[in-house]
Amino acid sequence: TRQDIDVDDDPFLGPKNAKVVVVEFSDFECPYCGAAMGTHKDLVQRFKSQDPTWEAAVPKLKELAKQGKIKLVFRDFPLGFHSQAKPAAEDAECADEQGKFWEYHDALFENQDKLSSQLYLKLAEQVGLDVNKFKNCIETGKYSQEVQADIDYASQVGVSGTPTFFVNGLKISGAQPYSVFKQAIDAELAS
Repeated sequence: TRQDIDVDDDPFLGPKNAKVVVVEFSDFECPYCGAAMGTHKDLVQRFKSQDPTWEAAVPKLKELAKQGKIKLVFRDFPLGFHSQAKPAAEDAECADEQGKFWEYHDALFENQDKLSSQLYLKLAEQVGLDVNKFKNCIETGKYSQEVQADIDYASQVGVSGTPTFFVNGLKISGAQPYSVFKQAIDAELAS
């Protein structure tokens, strides 16, 4: 069954009105989200040992979006038991405000094992954000409601774990290999 997934104000890559929209509900602290990004080395290794053809999906999806084939949308679903997931999500929204969401998103996943408030500022500098503006955004909790709204929304559309993807509303759960996404996307492009 297809879910109608709302993507009003969420960070995205690719053409606004692409025929295929892939929405990812993700958590910056979740190892399986890191695996889907290709940055969680241990899990990537484990998946590849079980299936040598396994490929991380998100880098490929980002490529497709940059080629204009799909719209890739990121929605926050920080899980309650990941203490750094919500602050990281709010900080990524603050980076988005300065037009650097995806750079910050990538940096968070590359440093997933050491998420902390010190790291967030360091990464802000690293990706070229105006650090004072960024700090102010964090300290005022500007995006706290926004992240909470994403969490509530995710639950409404049946997301219970991360990562969860929707390809034109069709749900794909977990760090599935890119081939699973490719099949779904090709079918949507052909329809």
